[in-house]
Amino acid sequence: MQLSYRVSRYALLAALAVAGMAHAQTQTTNDAASQEPNPTPGSEATAGQPPSDTTTTEAAPTRKSAQEEIVVTGSRVRRKDLSTPAPVTVISRQQIQNSPVANIGDFLQMMPEQGNATNTQVNNGGNGTTQISLRSLGAVRTLVLVDGKRFVYGGGGADNTVDLNSIPTAAIERVEVLKDGASAVYGSDAIAGVVNIITRRRINGTELAAYGGTSQHGDGQVYDVNVTTGANSDKGAFLFAAGYYDQRAFLAGNRDWAANALVYDYTTPGVEIPGGSSRIPPGRVQVDPATCPTPTCAALNTKYPNTGPTLFLFDPGAPGTVAGGWRKYTSADLYNYQAVNYLITPSQRISLFTNGDYHLADSARAYVQASFVNRQSSYLIAPEPLDIAGLGISMSKDNAYNPFGVDIVPIRKRLVSAVGRSAASDIDTYRVVVGVDGTMPEEFGPAKGWFYDVGFNYGRSTGTTITNGSVNALNVAAAIGPSFTDTNGVLRCGTQTNPIPGCVPANLFGVNNPTPDQLGSLGLERLVNRGWNQQTQVQANLNGELFQLGADRPVGLAVGYEFRREYGGFTPDQIASLTFTNSFGITSFVDSDYGSFPTSGSFNVNEGYAELDVPLLSRTPGVDDLEVQGAVRVFHYSTFGTDSTYKFGARYRPIRDVTLRATYSTAFRAPSIPELYQGRGPSAEAASDPCGGSTSPTNPAHITDPVLIAQCTNAPGQAGGIKAPNNGDDNVQINSNAGGFAGLQPEKAKTFTVGIVLEPQMVRGLTLTADYYNIQITNTIVGGGQPGATSSLTPAYLTACYPGSQNGVALPQNLDACSHVHRDPNTGQITVVDDFYRNSGSMRTYGLDFAGRYSLPTDVGRFGFLLDANILLKLDQAFYNTVHGAGNYDLGVNPTLKFNAGVNYGLAGFNLSVLAHYIGPFTECAAADGSNTNAACADHNIDPATLQEFKPHSISSETTFDITAGYALRNPLGMTNFTIGVRNAFNTNPTRIYDSFLTYADPTAYDFVGRYFFGRISHTF
Repeated sequence: MQLSYRVSRYALLAALAVAGMAHAQTQTTNDAASQEPNPTPGSEATAGQPPSDTTTTEAAPTRKSAQEEIVVTGSRVRRKDLSTPAPVTVISRQQIQNSPVANIGDFLQMMPEQGNATNTQVNNGGNGTTQISLRSLGAVRTLVLVDGKRFVYGGGGADNTVDLNSIPTAAIERVEVLKDGASAVYGSDAIAGVVNIITRRRINGTELAAYGGTSQHGDGQVYDVNVTTGANSDKGAFLFAAGYYDQRAFLAGNRDWAANALVYDYTTPGVEIPGGSSRIPPGRVQVDPATCPTPTCAALNTKYPNTGPTLFLFDPGAPGTVAGGWRKYTSADLYNYQAVNYLITPSQRISLFTNGDYHLADSARAYVQASFVNRQSSYLIAPEPLDIAGLGISMSKDNAYNPFGVDIVPIRKRLVSAVGRSAASDIDTYRVVVGVDGTMPEEFGPAKGWFYDVGFNYGRSTGTTITNGSVNALNVAAAIGPSFTDTNGVLRCGTQTNPIPGCVPANLFGVNNPTPDQLGSLGLERLVNRGWNQQTQVQANLNGELFQLGADRPVGLAVGYEFRREYGGFTPDQIASLTFTNSFGITSFVDSDYGSFPTSGSFNVNEGYAELDVPLLSRTPGVDDLEVQGAVRVFHYSTFGTDSTYKFGARYRPIRDVTLRATYSTAFRAPSIPELYQGRGPSAEAASDPCGGSTSPTNPAHITDPVLIAQCTNAPGQAGGIKAPNNGDDNVQINSNAGGFAGLQPEKAKTFTVGIVLEPQMVRGLTLTADYYNIQITNTIVGGGQPGATSSLTPAYLTACYPGSQNGVALPQNLDACSHVHRDPNTGQITVVDDFYRNSGSMRTYGLDFAGRYSLPTDVGRFGFLLDANILLKLDQAFYNTVHGAGNYDLGVNPTLKFNAGVNYGLAGFNLSVLAHYIGPFTECAAADGSNTNAACADHNIDPATLQEFKPHSISSETTFDITAGYALRNPLGMTNFTIGVRNAFNTNPTRIYDSFLTYADPTAYDFVGRYFFGRISHTF
């Protein structure tokens, strides 16, 4: 990052800080530690301080004046209470501060209602961000707001999700989570729900806070330091916060449960065997020793006669080798890639934040909000798994290191003599919101007292991602091509008549090869990529009261207009965007791992909305309160045109103890920048070739099903061929071409919720809620080649093209799926699968949410009890077939039951809490060959030995406990709060999931660190 660039960002925040100080002209003298935040006109949901436990809005009575009007997430109509027809969970700043984690993203991912979102435990496939995915429908379908306004996307460039790490935790007052569709109110993306982060606006004094923690192994340390200061007066207010966060990494080899690659053998249920990669350090080659002319071939043919094309490796010194060190390859030779992967990725952040406002007049207030976050993070995976067949090249028979005297294509080599593959990101995210709000003065006649808000919102994330450890296919082709010895006795690439300057022939056989001087000829590259996301938004909102019916509150109306422009791009390193056409006529990237075409694009949207809140009756027999709501939004996107969405809601309280609520809405998600414009390039997706089998008829993996053999042979286009069945490809990842499609249309959704809230007056302090939700999404945007069940289509294409048979009956072959598969005609192995974004299929989920809170004051202290639970009844994704993801691992960790339950005890300044996190049991199923690679319960794969479906693997439930103790000490210098605790107190290892991508546990759901000790201290002056 250039120094001037960083300085300019800091200068921007400093200027805003000075401006805010000028607004706070006369500081009040109230104690900052005990003062309630003052109401701030125009800020979303500025009700009284929320309760100390997560609760629904029904259970959060306001402690403000009866005349104060607030805005609750899910509605833009201002009201005098927190009760709405939609279910909203409120999380207070106190909860966040008392939790065992140091950032808001990790905290929100503990909610039972969310699942399968990326975090910093995700190494291979992660990008350093932390996201939230309500209802496990994907982070792209959860809208994240800050004070009711959109936040710019975060990541390496051309992204479509918000990085929660870009929102400074010290600046957060509370979080409101709407568990309902809200496109009519907020626009695109609000399908599964909305997370609205409400920031702090009023503080008199200065607050210092620090967090530190370490695992019982002495690794995984986290340090978080923050300072917050501010002042307010009758004319305005100012708040400024700064923080530093540091998370240390450790490798999977540091944990016994994660140190080894594993395979679950479904043919022998309950048997766990070592797994790994067929790209091995000694190098693996496939050759028929009976057809090659060298002494090495003759020796191998004598040792292994009439074997046909056979896999061999160079292992000098091992028993049973011939011709100087060659022997037959076995499954015991697999490479354990797992131990050298990060289990927890490193991340460092510097954050700055400010809020300020100034009262221009009785009817107008100017406000400003600005934030800046620099994030530096990285991932590390095993060294390059060189597969020359995948690159479409071969080792020349005239290469000095080729002992077989024939051109060789299938060579797989793990370059352990080189560094591991890595990507390091340095991302800046900054955002500025300015505007004017207030109430209409008397001159506006009937509109007098109506609230208005006109604002401008600009955000941008930009930075670099530097990758290391990949190879250059053209360089590799030269290094393993023909070679010769020049007149000086030096081995060189090429021929005497056509030498290749600067190239050293590379030896791919032997653990310590290639040597350092040879590695340079493979083009091990450091690639510098740059990307950005930019969001510009203008909003004008107006809401007020119309007339009164039979209720205490008048009818409320909110109308508004929004203009938004999204712009994003990704510019890869010049080498990363180079392509070549290999000998099989297939065009692919020169870089083996990080090749990509540039991405750049933008779209504009104009939107108008109207929302009507109609209180019908109150305080009448049988009707303590009754209201209905309706909202409509009309929008025009420059990418796909004009459409609309709507919402209805109702809330009925027959008596004060019982409230019934229900909503029905339509929602949508517009195609994002990467989905529309992502440059088309390679990806490696978790999948295996159904035709791979084994070249050896005696190998149990050898395919004998005549139906599958015929499908592999006769598949149309490049998907079939005479060499396709039993081609010996045992890859657990398949190369794909991924990218965007500019003709995408929006996803459409319908959402229904109905619930009940019980607040029995005879049991003071008790609140119980139950809500049913039902979400159906059509025209889903899928594909793009990104790893993950909801987007990666390569496994679906392969399963649909080569379905085989079931109980002797041929399953239908999907020709559309086959059109995406390309094979090497010489080996029959898959070279690439086309996996571009497309509109196809649907998703549906429904289930129940339960919450309970009970506060019990006694003579010996106050006890608090809480429960948040989710019961998942259905989670389906339909593409070629329907995947039923509830209760199995086909779509991630989606058990029938998840809950958090806790108990709290408080006396004076002392507080003690125990919180349990429960993830229920589910199952995972076998792949067609009985392994855990590319496995799905939806496939109902049959064991050929029994002609019955493979028995699923049962994944047990898991419960972890967090214990926290704190003490608040008032002293002459202010208020000091101490907190100590232990996360995962009983050191519970994550439940084994063999189908999980590389980790054999799921990083989005389970704790990878183990028992973790932490402490937090804060002091307010």
